Order: sequence, then C-alpha cells, then structure tokens
Amino acid sequence: MQQQESQIAIVTATIGRNTLTRTMQSIREQTVPCRHYIIVDGNQGAEAVKEMVKAFPEVIVIYLPINTGANGVKNSMINAMAPFLVKEKIICYIDDDNWIDPKYAECFLNAFEHYPNAQYAYHLRYMVDDKGQILCEDNVESLGFWFVYQTKVEVKLKLRSGKYIHSPLDINFHHQGLIDTNCYAIRTELARQLAHTWTGNNGLDNDKGVSQYLFDNHVQGICTGKRMVYYRADVEKFFNTNKYEIETVLNQSLTDDEYYQIKLQALISSNEYVKQMFYQEGKQMPWLTMSCNDAENNG
Repeated sequence: MQQQESQIAIVTATIGRNTLTRTMQSIREQTVPCRHYIIVDGNQGAEAVKEMVKAFPEVIVIYLPINTGANGVKNSMINAMAPFLVKEKIICYIDDDNWIDPKYAECFLNAFEHYPNAQYAYHLRYMVDDKGQILCEDNVESLGFWFVYQTKVEVKLKLRSGKYIHSPLDINFHHQGLIDTNCYAIRTELARQLAHTWTGNNGLDNDKGVSQYLFDNHVQGICTGKRMVYYRADVEKFFNTNKYEIETVLNQSLTDDEYYQIKLQALISSNEYVKQMFYQEGKQMPWLTMSCNDAENNG
C-alpha cells in the first residue's frame, strides 16, 4: 500500500535481478502506507527494471548512470545516499532478492509508538533458499542486542563414494552484535547522520559498521521480536571454510554438490541448535520479545 501520507520509506538498490518483482509485490502488500523507492545502480540493469516496474506504477524509480556497487561495495553508497532523497520520517532498506511480511511496516510503527524515544528498530529474519523456501530461522547472526559465541553443527551426508558422514562440530561465532541491512527501520534524521558509517572501509563494512556505531554510541533502539524478513541465505558466506580443509578432515574428496550440502546443513543445524538449547532449558530466546536496549545489555 503506497499513499502520500506514508511515514515509512523502503529503499531497494538493484541491478535488475528478476527477483525484484517479488520484492516489489511484498512491499505493495503492506498493511499500512509505505513508499517504495528503487535505485537502479548503473545502466546495465535499467532496461530490465523499466520492464518490471510497469506493473508497479506507485514505485518511485531513480536511475543512476554509473554502478556505485562495483568492487564489492554492493549497495553501501546507495544506502548512505538514500536518506537524503526521501521525505518520510522512517527509512528501511530491502535488497532486491529479499521480501517482507505484509505486517513488516505496521510492526515497526507499533514498536516506535511503544518506545517513542527510540531512534531505530529492527526485525528478525528467516533464511530462505534461491527458490524462496524457508531453510531456517536466523538465531545466530542478525540478533542485534544479543550474539552467540558458539554453536554446534551436525552434518549427515551419504557421499557418492558410499561413505556416510556424521560429524558434529563446534563453530565459534560472532563476538559482537549485528543487524542486517534488511532488518532495519531508522528514523530518517538519524539515517542521514549515519551516512558515513555505510561507507567505512570504502563501503565494505556496510551493515556491520552501522550496527557497531549504534551500539558503541548507545543509541536507543528496539528489537521488535518479530520475524518479518525473508532473507536469501548466502551459504558460501555463512560457512566460510574452503573445500580442501573439509576434504582433509574427512580424508575424502568431495564433489561441488557434496561440498555445498555440507555448508547448507551447517547453516540449518547451527540455527536450530541455538533454538533447541533454549527450549531444553525451558526458556524462550530473548530476541523473540519486543525490547529496548535501555533495559537490555548488549551481549
């Protein structure tokens, strides 16, 4: 739903991937007014975007003549610039391969109403595959005020050789909080002040730099406790162990598909392990309750 009285701007940087249509549809289906801005990063995606947005006339499209996301910078420069282009009081960022729950914007507005002094809020997310199927809940990465030191993974796989792998492993994880770009809602005035944090380390730090700035400067924020983001999981990035190292441990060569399946199981089982750890202790994961970092300790 997009109307003039919208309080929320949702910004999507794109190079014209066909998944943009699903992103736009999910924003159109919001239960409260919000305005969708698409910023096309360079000429190479312009024609594809022009075709896709024909069915979404409510979307505001900005075409950049050059690709700002080259050399691994991705959408950092666009996210830094975007708050200066929008008029809404709150800004959010959704990548062109992700999508959101219909109540994504509504839940953010409710959170800001509950904590009127908060300057930003964040949702939780589901991890999904390229086909849009949910792989797991994210219980180890984008948790904001909380973080997981260590989790376990369990890999069960029958190899083409007939050998059966069943390997429980410990993985050391983040030692600082993180909020993924797609999970944020930031008051626009603050977002303008944060522009330099997106571009730290030539734009390579991205959401890590923003999160760290907010935490280090004790900016009041809200965890909504709601899973509202469907995030396409990058299995390669999540389990950053090279193929040779795994083959050495297993004393077994792996096909590319076997290697991928091991990393995929690591992603799923590590997130499930954290969930089960709390449930076995009769506790709820703390990030599933709306909370403000005035009352919660980071970590």
